[in-house]
Amino acid sequence: MIQSIHGKNIAFIGGGNFCKSFLQLLEDDIFADLAVTVIGIADIDGDAVGLRFAQTRGIPTTRSHEDLFNLNDLHLLIEITRDDELPRRLEKQLPQTITLVDHFQAVPLWNALQIEAAKRRTLTNLALADNTPDQIRSHFLQFSDHLETIINQRIEHTLNIERNLVEREKAISHIIEGSTCLL
Repeated sequence: MIQSIHGKNIAFIGGGNFCKSFLQLLEDDIFADLAVTVIGIADIDGDAVGLRFAQTRGIPTTRSHEDLFNLNDLHLLIEITRDDELPRRLEKQLPQTITLVDHFQAVPLWNALQIEAAKRRTLTNLALADNTPDQIRSHFLQFSDHLETIINQRIEHTLNIERNLVEREKAISHIIEGSTCLL
């Protein structure tokens, strides 16, 4: 999954907190070998935290996602809004040379990057350490705690989605029951 961004010029649609976190992770020295270049961020909210963060890093920003289509050598467009209709609209507009990663696909990519960063830091720390059993144990525990945090975040996210689906299903059921009573 991480190899899908290796050497790519990427842009984001959605400049909120998730965008800022993505940018911070990608700019970490631990990923210098990925050679990823963020070449644009779009968000309709000009004050979005990720948009402002990108501006401090010299990354071009815009309020219109269509502007991103004109960026030279854009390879990958990562859509991280909560608009479930946007990916369908983007598929119709996007030039064939640009690959779309929608907000559903972005989450596993984000998770993979977090895990890879933790793994790389742990391996670096192990290489620098005296490698006593206590140090190895400490590094292992830090890594496993980080994995546990990521997994718990994903579980909570999945549970929230399931709760929302159940609530929608109940609402639709009530609407259908109400309309059949009118007949």
